[in-house]
Amino acid sequence: MAVVAEDDAVALFDYTQTVPHALECPICRSPLADPVQTPTCQHLFCRACLARSLALARSCPIDRSPLDSVDDCEPAPRAVRELLDNLTVRCLLRNGACGKEMRRDEWDRHASVCGRRDEKSEAEAATVAPTEERSSGDEAEDAGATRTERCELCDVEILSSEMPAHLTTCPSSRCPCTHCSLNLPLSSHPSHLLNSCPSVPLPCPHAQHGCTYTGPRTQLYDDHLPTECAYEPLKDYLEQQDRRTRELEGENWELKKRVGVLEGRLESVERLIEGLRKGMGEYFPADDKPSSSTSSKPSASIPSPSFSSTLSTLSTQSTNLSSTLSSLSHSHHQHLSTTHHLVDELAALRAGLAGVRIQVGGVMMEMQRVAASGGGGGMMLGRRAGEAEDEVGEAGGPAGTSGQGASFPPPFFRSRTMPYPPPPHAQMYGGPPGLDYAGGMGAQGARGVYGGMYGVGAGAAGMGPLSPGMGGAGVKL
Repeated sequence: MAVVAEDDAVALFDYTQTVPHALECPICRSPLADPVQTPTCQHLFCRACLARSLALARSCPIDRSPLDSVDDCEPAPRAVRELLDNLTVRCLLRNGACGKEMRRDEWDRHASVCGRRDEKSEAEAATVAPTEERSSGDEAEDAGATRTERCELCDVEILSSEMPAHLTTCPSSRCPCTHCSLNLPLSSHPSHLLNSCPSVPLPCPHAQHGCTYTGPRTQLYDDHLPTECAYEPLKDYLEQQDRRTRELEGENWELKKRVGVLEGRLESVERLIEGLRKGMGEYFPADDKPSSSTSSKPSASIPSPSFSSTLSTLSTQSTNLSSTLSSLSHSHHQHLSTTHHLVDELAALRAGLAGVRIQVGGVMMEMQRVAASGGGGGMMLGRRAGEAEDEVGEAGGPAGTSGQGASFPPPFFRSRTMPYPPPPHAQMYGGPPGLDYAGGMGAQGARGVYGGMYGVGAGAAGMGPLSPGMGGAGVKL
């Protein structure tokens, strides 16, 4: 993994070992260069990479937590910087002709020397004729420089000229830890320093809350945190506050986005209203004229006087309508109650009328009986009436037969005792008009035998849906 200078795209150095993922920048996927740590989420980035990312979006590239500037970040922990400095690199200056391997923190000092050597070599090469023949001794040196050997530790072929330097930086070679002097393979030093080295200096976990302690790992966890750190007893509370702070920051970020969207919509609505105002001209209400300000911050809108008066009028009318509806509903309930009372009274009147009809029917029957047994005082009058109605009497059939003859309109009931016609529904019967004092709609009873020219025929009773009634009785005087 070669590192290239940003200004002239010249390869500077290359890493000779596998770099752990924990030491890589999440943006450029290269080992961290000038690493910084975000204050809230504690992610590590290259300073230059994070600055380019914040120029596009002011948030952490990993979890999108708010972050305004790279200056708000903190330097990476000392342990991380030491792990990065211990990485082995190979110089690629002079078009890769140098090839010297060293620690990364030694690169700056070496580059200053190697760069001057590169300039000197270029100057010397410019003075040499391009057609100069190479000597046989130079060819032998070049042949020796291209000979390779296999490393016994990592089983990798290395140039013979680079083998001594490779043995000091081989990932499989064992060397003591710079802090605890534990003899470990060189490739395991980064994980050892990050996880288990007892002497590596570490900052207090509560450094973000204000603790300034930095010391060896064993002393940090055995002495400082249990007895000295004032923030350790408040660890749960501080974690809860940090979590709430992150949630509030995230919610604040979402609200900022929503406010931005709403401001954009407000601007579009203002442009639309402005277009309507220009299109309608003098017909557009003057009080509703939108503000010409293009500020993104919406100001508190104050209703115009005409709009306020309109709202007040509508509110008053709505109140009046509500009261009117209430009074109408109350009046409707009163009328409905009165109607129910009238229905009950009408039913009572109908029942009383039925009783009166029954009594009147009884009185009429009694009058017919008296008229039938009265004698000859009205004989001549009955005879003249009988002669005038002989045709009607013959249509009823012989005496003692059923009254199923042809239907005919009832004659006018003329009598001294009953000077009024029979009821209209008496026309339903086939014989002479009978008396149905119960109002029944039953079948016609058998017509009785006339007891003389001016006698009363007794008919059978017909059954009606309400009560038995006298049907088919003919009266002829």
